[in-house]
Amino acid sequence: MKWIAYLLLFILSLIWISFQGGLLPYLTFYTVLMIPVGSAAYLFYVCKALRFYQGPASHLATRSEGFPFPIILENTGPLPIVSLRLIMEKDLCSFLNFDDSQVWSLNSGDRLEFAPEMVCLFAGAYLAGAKQFVIRDCFGLLSYTGRIPMPWRAVVRPQITDRADALLNMEQIRSAMEIRSVSPESTLGSDLREYQKGDSLRHVHWKNSARAGTLLIRRPEPRQMEQIRVLLMPEAMDKEFDSDVSASDAGFDSLSHIRRRDQFLELAVSIADYFCRQNQSVVFWYPREEMQEMAVDSYESFRKFYEQIPDLLSGSDGFSGNAPDWKTWLSAHGAGEDGTVLILNEKNMDENPLTVWHM
Repeated sequence: MKWIAYLLLFILSLIWISFQGGLLPYLTFYTVLMIPVGSAAYLFYVCKALRFYQGPASHLATRSEGFPFPIILENTGPLPIVSLRLIMEKDLCSFLNFDDSQVWSLNSGDRLEFAPEMVCLFAGAYLAGAKQFVIRDCFGLLSYTGRIPMPWRAVVRPQITDRADALLNMEQIRSAMEIRSVSPESTLGSDLREYQKGDSLRHVHWKNSARAGTLLIRRPEPRQMEQIRVLLMPEAMDKEFDSDVSASDAGFDSLSHIRRRDQFLELAVSIADYFCRQNQSVVFWYPREEMQEMAVDSYESFRKFYEQIPDLLSGSDGFSGNAPDWKTWLSAHGAGEDGTVLILNEKNMDENPLTVWHM
């Protein structure tokens, strides 16, 4: 509508100079002609004069927990900013007490500060907060949408759940990870139980059986358990999206990746919490440029793992290749030829995310 009014004004000024010469008609015509040029120059000025700051000093957050998110807008130039609007990231976070349709104006030297409450919806590391700004000239003819010069990167921890309890059974893990004895026969202990059909007669404790009047079997000594090891296999993320593109700009695939990463991190943390509650130490292996490891053997180390793993996995290229590639790496990094490793695969989050793999 405003462009229609401008075109009508331009046509009228053109007709005026066509039928009547003189200073005033030409001054009017050139003034109307230069309005779009002046508007474009004004928008360029606003981009240079606008200063934008957002986010708390700490980039750590917890999924689904709200926190104040400070935003500062400042006009450092001599001219006013007549129309400024922010476009917020809505796919990955939500804002309370904030209307993103609100338009601000800033006079020269003005500084506007406000702090809506932000809630991060997914665990992981990604850009959040305000992602773009929209400015308009005073006539409303031209507008410009630009990226926020200082994006805020959230490192979001998952909530601690008992999800791993349904996937892990400590007795089965102990059985799978017991260290094999060098001797083909198990070492017998002093603990006794009644004879059951199928037990070897070589294990009968004849002396105590004679005293008790029934056959008693010596239980084998419990074998030593391997170090529990979990291989985290994140899916490779799109490079452009991982660096500076928001989820809504990158498209559905990247947003679905964020959702899988959220479930992946939640399950990884839940596994660490499960073994802490079982008083069992666990070593996590994960790729970041090259393979890294982090041990969780106490609640202090669990807290470190919980806070750092979302950021550590954000720089991962993921795994590629087939099982022999994993075996080559695991054999070269201490898993041994007869080791057992739990593999948590991000690509299989909807089916069978956790598998036991024997070397």
